[in-house]
Amino acid sequence: MSRRISIQKRLPKKDLSFKNLLLNVLINRILKCGKKELARKIVYKAFHLIKTRVSFNTFKLIERAIRNSSPKVFLKLLEIKKRNKRSTKKLPIFLTRFKSVSLGISLIVKYARKRPGKNIAIKLANELIDASKYLGGAVRKKEEIHKLAETSRAFVD
Repeated sequence: MSRRISIQKRLPKKDLSFKNLLLNVLINRILKCGKKELARKIVYKAFHLIKTRVSFNTFKLIERAIRNSSPKVFLKLLEIKKRNKRSTKKLPIFLTRFKSVSLGISLIVKYARKRPGKNIAIKLANELIDASKYLGGAVRKKEEIHKLAETSRAFVD
């Protein structure tokens, strides 16, 4: 019997309060130990903090922050065997749009957690504002990934 069943990609549902897909993906990335209600409160509080600090549309700011921190390429480790020697090279691979956005949100959450301070909502709001202005740890990591991909592309060719 054939095992080649094509499974359709299930997209995440929209957020309950704001009816936004990206906000729900952000909630799922903040989620720890299955406490989704706590993750919702954190994201909504960060959303409210952004709304008080910035004069223009908050959804546009979050979309811009995610777009600025989403890498277009990813480095995959490739192991090469020649005679009795092994070497690993980093091969740049272009990402799909969904995978790129997912990785960008993960970078934002990762670098928001690394920021100094106690309240995660404030740290997340600051990271989102910084990422929308091309600042912050997530954007720096994206630029670092792109530079490494550019240098490793020279070795691959």
